[in-house]
Amino acid sequence: MDKNLKISLLVFVFNFTVGLILLVPFKNYAALSPFFGSMFFFFCLICIMYFYKITKQSKSYLTSRLTALHKFIFPITVIILLFFVAFLIAFNLFPGNDVGIFIALGIVLLIWLRLSFLLNLKLFHLLIVKDKMVLFDYNNHIEINKNDVKEVKTYFFLYYKIFTHNKVFIILPKNIVYLKTISNPISILKL
Repeated sequence: MDKNLKISLLVFVFNFTVGLILLVPFKNYAALSPFFGSMFFFFCLICIMYFYKITKQSKSYLTSRLTALHKFIFPITVIILLFFVAFLIAFNLFPGNDVGIFIALGIVLLIWLRLSFLLNLKLFHLLIVKDKMVLFDYNNHIEINKNDVKEVKTYFFLYYKIFTHNKVFIILPKNIVYLKTISNPISILKL
């Protein structure tokens, strides 16, 4: 993984966690000014914009520029929120008298974590170069001939699964590619 990508991830995690802590008025403690929490969330937005910027793509990419956000930012955000909600409930620090909303939020986060977290970790970028498909996931590069692809299916509403003879790859297609191939994802091989 790229050094700049790692630093951006760490900065995002720090700013999101501190911003969350500063914005929630704890039960027995004085709340800080919302300006401080908002400032940390502003830095989170800068990290997200940086993620979007470093994923420059040419027309030969068939995956979305948001793959990095789906692979890194969304799972990290949900895990931090889940731990934060659990912390509030465990130590009775939630604001107000009603813990029900925090339990509901925790259940929704757990469902999202189960359905989408593992899927997002397996996302690949797809680059078409002549008769080859190059798949990479920020660590590994895998080259596959187009002829080795057995099938392409729509998976979990937004994703595609690409089946080869011995592996399965999951990609997040560009919106244009997705709209063109929504009824027939096998046409992704024609591009």
